[in-house]
Amino acid sequence: MKIWLINPHDAVPGEIWGHKHGMILADTLASAGHEVTYWAMNFSHVMKKFRCLGWAEKKIKDNLNIIFVPVNAYQRNVSLSRLLSLLQYARGLWKRGKIAPGPDCIIITIPTPFSDFVAVKLAQRHGAELITDFRDLWPELFTMVFPSKMRLLINVFLYPLYFLRKYAFNNSSAVTAVCETYLKLVHKICPQSANKPSEIIYSTTVQINNFQSMMGNNNGYKPVVKKESDDIWAIYAGTLGNNYDIESLLQASKLLMSDENGNKIKIVVAGDGPLKNRLEQFIEQDKITNLYYVGILNISQLCKYFAKSDIGLSIYAPDSTVVIPAKAFDYFAAQLPIVNSLNGEFADLIQREGLGVQYDAGNPQSLAEALISLAADEERRKSMVDRIGTIAPNFDRDLQYSKILHLLPSKNK
Repeated sequence: MKIWLINPHDAVPGEIWGHKHGMILADTLASAGHEVTYWAMNFSHVMKKFRCLGWAEKKIKDNLNIIFVPVNAYQRNVSLSRLLSLLQYARGLWKRGKIAPGPDCIIITIPTPFSDFVAVKLAQRHGAELITDFRDLWPELFTMVFPSKMRLLINVFLYPLYFLRKYAFNNSSAVTAVCETYLKLVHKICPQSANKPSEIIYSTTVQINNFQSMMGNNNGYKPVVKKESDDIWAIYAGTLGNNYDIESLLQASKLLMSDENGNKIKIVVAGDGPLKNRLEQFIEQDKITNLYYVGILNISQLCKYFAKSDIGLSIYAPDSTVVIPAKAFDYFAAQLPIVNSLNGEFADLIQREGLGVQYDAGNPQSLAEALISLAADEERRKSMVDRIGTIAPNFDRDLQYSKILHLLPSKNK
């Protein structure tokens, strides 16, 4: 079967994070024997630089090819220049897609403003099935950068984007979503979609066996932080940015240092972002001895720290719109009880399955108390480890992404 994947957002092979949701989906389809064409931008959304000039193609394997659609550059994810870039992508997609040999199925990442409309028209032109892959809350997130008093007016301005997204859902034969919350939103936007085939495909990159093998491999990289026998390690691995509750983490580390019940808790931080300097300066200037920044690590190196850790930190800012954090799948594979600030679907999962504890986002005292409570109760942590070990295989990358195969058209054209 010939399949087109329309996704201008994700990295591609040869780039950092080159095998995330889009390319894993493409690999899954290609590995199942389908002929896959992946429509990408010639400008990297992740690295904010050009991959090539003008139109180009890159063959990944015999049945997996990438077409790069030319667009203008942009530097801010939420900006008019990005909207213009997405419009250019949609125009290029239509210009070349309408004359190319047609596919049997088109899968489009939602949101991809303007291309959602083009995907419907290309599917109709070529007699192909359309599957929508719902990944993020655009245009909703676009409005969040404006003051609350302006958001109603901005939503009026953005109405065409909401309409085009709904148009794609209405004309899809099936839908996937990265969480239950998003799938319910699709059904709310487009009630008739509730009668169509659907799958939740969690956006995980973790292959459980490989991940745990890296955790147990003692060769190569050695962690620079030594763990004492009675230490409890809490680890945060991710972006050091304003969308995360980094400031609460810093202040909580100071509270733990001065608490006799918390002074054996050590916090290990790995990652990069605009708050990295703030983190390093805080450790040095405040003479923090229980907070360690270990730098930017690849997954193999990071697994060495996961193997020594006792708690995984899911720390997001109070206004975060994240539903299921990507780092959750790392923590599941590492079998780490989770201290979490997110509300909604992920908090419900943690509570229902007994996988961790909750704290109030933006509240260092609440975070410190959650860590102290979990660190002090070894039996509770062991119970959580057992529960996580039971559910972790359900979130394996290969198991999750193979769900897309059930939604494909049953017959070729």
